[in-house]
Amino acid sequence: MAATPLSAGPVRVCRPAALIAESDGSTKRGREHAPWHTLAIFASNRPGRYVVSIQFFLHPSKEPVWVSGEVDSAAAVAVFFLAYDPAGVLEDRRTHRCTHGLIRRAYELQVHALLADFRNKAPLYSRA
Repeated sequence: MAATPLSAGPVRVCRPAALIAESDGSTKRGREHAPWHTLAIFASNRPGRYVVSIQFFLHPSKEPVWVSGEVDSAAAVAVFFLAYDPAGVLEDRRTHRCTHGLIRRAYELQVHALLADFRNKAPLYSRA
């Protein structure tokens, strides 16, 4: 990092967030079948921080519900995905109860695969 004439302090180089791991539920269930989740973990521009994202597609023709945030540790990444209720969006809609269980189970499998991939790749991004 270099000092600037105005700040006399270090300058952080801003780089695009790098994708660390992702899981696309549509590849397992088929995009013609709704609903599904797309999960992603990115390396933040700030060392040791991660940007996490959940997209929930109710139907292929509708805009997804999107939840995202920046977390400060690998443990917080896991908490973000585990604390999310994948069928919560459906609570206000008329859907069959079995649908909620199927969505939750598919989401749990996605999160398990995503976090396993993240665990293998995260040390590469946590270095300063």
